[in-house]
Amino acid sequence: GMKSGAQVPQLYSLGCKELIKNDHVRLGLAADEGFAIHTLGFPMPRGAFGGGWLYHLGQGLFSVGYVLGLSWKNPELDLQEVFSEYKKHPAIQRWIRGGEVQTYGAKTIPEGGAFAIPRLHCDGALVVGDSAGLVNVRTLKGIHYAMKSGMLAGETAVDAVASGDASEAKLAAYRVRLDDSYVVKDLWRDRNFRSSFEGGLYVGLAKVVLNDVTGGGSTRPHAVPQDWRTLAR
Repeated sequence: GMKSGAQVPQLYSLGCKELIKNDHVRLGLAADEGFAIHTLGFPMPRGAFGGGWLYHLGQGLFSVGYVLGLSWKNPELDLQEVFSEYKKHPAIQRWIRGGEVQTYGAKTIPEGGAFAIPRLHCDGALVVGDSAGLVNVRTLKGIHYAMKSGMLAGETAVDAVASGDASEAKLAAYRVRLDDSYVVKDLWRDRNFRSSFEGGLYVGLAKVVLNDVTGGGSTRPHAVPQDWRTLAR
């Protein structure tokens, strides 16, 4: 099971996203609201880790984005250029060709997973969401974890206020609640997903299959080098 406090350094990725309105696309049955594409690889350069998505949000709106792990080795790599190439792929073009960008953004994403969750409580404070590293890289999901962790932190805070005790020891109940929730259980199941790809895409995919067969793979943290070190060698 999990231990309290990070056992490996947090890893980060950078993501670009656009919301595109496209009334020209012919929507087939597959593109009913909720239609989703997740990709791994293209046009990711060698020695990098990344993938993208396209979601149909309904009313002609499509969310399209690409995420690259910050452990890339080429100092001239530009996520915007990678994202532009990604949007040219026929599988993506099919949905966005002729559309108009409505809004766009970028953010860093914590990718270290279960082994990189930091200590989440101290006197008078609790850590939730992205700050707590609650993101599942495999499923590209984190918003529902952020909400759930906020709810559990709220329950813990109410207990603390009611008892007049907001000490670190009292607030430790938050981590117990989180460990018992689907949040940490999900992250524990996919604990070795991100680290599997340090040896490249194909090695990574093979390791993921092996991990699935063996119930998630190793229960000991595999120390992946801090991402900034890949450019500092």
